[in-house]
Amino acid sequence: MIVDAHTHVGRGIARTEYSQFDASPEWLINQMDKSGVDKAVIFPVFHPVFRHGNEEVAEAVRRYPNRFIGFAGVQMNCRKHGLEDVKYGLDVLGLRGVGELKPTNLSPNVLLPILGAIEKRGVPANFHTSVRLADYIAKRFPKLIVILAHMGWNDPHAITVAKERANLYLDTSTVSLDLIKQAVEKLGAEKILFGSDAPFIYQYPELKKIEVLPITDAEKRLILSENLMRILEEGG
Repeated sequence: MIVDAHTHVGRGIARTEYSQFDASPEWLINQMDKSGVDKAVIFPVFHPVFRHGNEEVAEAVRRYPNRFIGFAGVQMNCRKHGLEDVKYGLDVLGLRGVGELKPTNLSPNVLLPILGAIEKRGVPANFHTSVRLADYIAKRFPKLIVILAHMGWNDPHAITVAKERANLYLDTSTVSLDLIKQAVEKLGAEKILFGSDAPFIYQYPELKKIEVLPITDAEKRLILSENLMRILEEGG
C-alpha cells in the first residue's frame, strides 16, 4: 500500500493573484490512480479561518472514506480562531490530525495554547516551517507527533534534529533525492514519510524518488505507508 502523507483538497482563498490552487477530491483521486497511490492525507487549501476548508476536507472523507484521511487546517496566528479550528476540526468533524500548519506569530500567548490543544488530543501535526521552530515545538511538546514538511525546505539540519527528537518526523515532499537518501542512511527509514504536496506538485515524480532509492523494500514500505499508519493508530 502507498499512502501520500501530504496533499490538499478544496477551494481556498487566494493570497495573491497567482497563488490560488483549487483541487477537487475527484482531481486528486485521478492523480492517485495514475501514480499508483492508494490513500492520501488531505489538508485544506489556504483559508484565513479554516472552518469552511475543514468542512470541505470532512466532506471529501465522507464521500471517499477508502481513499482519504482528513487533517484539519488551523489558523496559527490568532489564538481565538486557532482554538476554534482545533475544536471544530477535531472534536466536531472528527478529522484525524492537523496540517499543514504555518505559524508566523510566535507569541507564546498565541502559539503555545494552540499547540497544547493539539497535543492534548493526541493527533499528529504537519508543520510547514523551519527546522529551528520544529525543533522547539517537538522539545516543548514531547507528546505531540511533529511532521516537518519538506524537511524544513530541504535543510540537511532536519536530519540531525529528527535524530535528537523522538517525536519529530520528516516528510519528503519536494525534497531532493540526495537529501532523502542521506536521511535514510543517517536517521533511518522509520522517521520518514512519503509526501507529494499535490496539487502544487504532481504525485508521480515525488513517488518515483522513493521508488528509485537504493534502499531495501522493507525501508520503502516504511516510508510509503507503514510509518504514517503506525502514527495514526497510536494516536487513536
